[in-house]
Amino acid sequence: MVDAHNQSFFGTNAALFIQSSSKTDPFIFLKLIKKKPDGSWEKLTNREGIAIKCGLEEIIMILDVLRRSRTKWTTVHGFKEDKKSISFNWDEKNRLWIHVESYSKQLVYPQPELLTMLLEHILQEKIEFSTISSGYNESIQESVLINTPVSIERATHLLGDDTLQIVEEKYTGDDITLIQGRIKKETNAALYIEFSPEKELWIAKSKIRSPFNPQNEDLQEFHIESWILRKNKIIS
Repeated sequence: MVDAHNQSFFGTNAALFIQSSSKTDPFIFLKLIKKKPDGSWEKLTNREGIAIKCGLEEIIMILDVLRRSRTKWTTVHGFKEDKKSISFNWDEKNRLWIHVESYSKQLVYPQPELLTMLLEHILQEKIEFSTISSGYNESIQESVLINTPVSIERATHLLGDDTLQIVEEKYTGDDITLIQGRIKKETNAALYIEFSPEKELWIAKSKIRSPFNPQNEDLQEFHIESWILRKNKIIS
C-alpha cells in the first residue's frame, strides 16, 4: 500500500488532478487547469488553475454521484471571504461533469470508473490511517480479547423499508476483541463507532466480525480485529 496518490485526467481543453499526499491526511485535493488562448496549459506551480480540499464526507458525496446513487451533488467551499461552488453531475449523454467555479471538466468512459476505483481505495485507506486518535481513556468499556479460534455466522437485516439483506459469513481467527460501542455514523464501507465519550473511530466493516444493527443507537457488542483497535489506542 502506497502513501500518496496523484492521478490526472486530461482532455482537449481542461485537466483534472486528484492528489492525496499522505494516507494519514483526512482529505484530498481536487485541482483543475485549462488551456490558455495561446495553446499552452496553466501551471499549478505558477498559482494558476484552481484547487479544492475535499474531506472524507465530501469524498463520500462524490462517490454517491459516481455510483449513480444520485445524479448530482453541489456544495460551496468557503474560507474567510473566499467561496467556491462545486458540482458533480451526469448529463443525458452519460458524461460526468465536474464544475468548480469557471472550471469545467467532463469525464467519459472509462474515466469515471477509474475515478470511482481510485476514490474508493483512497477513502478506505484514509478511514484506516487518518482517523487514528492519541491518548488512552481508562473509562473505555472493558474489552475481552479472544485468543482462541472463533467461528461467527453473520445475518444482517436492513429494516425500515421493503429491502431485506441477509449476509452469512464464517470467520476463524485468533486475534479478535469483543468490545462495546455505539454506532454514530455509517457509510457503505465503514462504521463510526463511539467506544467512550472521548474515543470514536471509523472502522471498516470488513474489520468487524460480528452482526450489528446500524439503526440501533444503544450500546452493541462488536467482534473487531484487534490490531486496528491497538493501532488506534482503543485497547492496549
